[in-house]
Amino acid sequence: ELQTVKADATRRLPFDDKSFDVVWSSGLLEHFSFEERVSMLKDWCRLSRREVISLVPNAACLPYRVGKKMQELDGTWPYGLETPLASLVKDFEAAGMCVVEERTIAPLHALRYLSRRHPLRTFLQSWYKQQGVMPPQDFGQGYLLLTRGTVSNRLAACREAQ
Repeated sequence: ELQTVKADATRRLPFDDKSFDVVWSSGLLEHFSFEERVSMLKDWCRLSRREVISLVPNAACLPYRVGKKMQELDGTWPYGLETPLASLVKDFEAAGMCVVEERTIAPLHALRYLSRRHPLRTFLQSWYKQQGVMPPQDFGQGYLLLTRGTVSNRLAACREAQ
């Protein structure tokens, strides 16, 4: 059975503390200021027993950024104000979490932001194909930035462990 709740993510969510093992967000935080992101993350931290996971557009992803800018200039960008982020580590730490993972994912998806004949898309498709089935993840060109933070009252101990 699926239950849905309509709520404002910028306000305290109507759930008891530690109601969920994991709190997950995709495509939300990039629409808010640092202060608003930290406020939401603090509430999600309150709700989670273990960790918080977020996916946002990756500011370092060249095909996404070029395609986004081109669409904004020609008036076809459908997503409103969207600020790609290069990292959420400071946001998560300001909310009291320890970041255990931050990496990019979905580099092939990023190519969809460019027209099929755009030279950057053509080049990257060819280059990715030469690299094998999946392009190398260590170039940071995934469309999405994945950030995982653990819920911990001992942020200093977490930093030392890394």
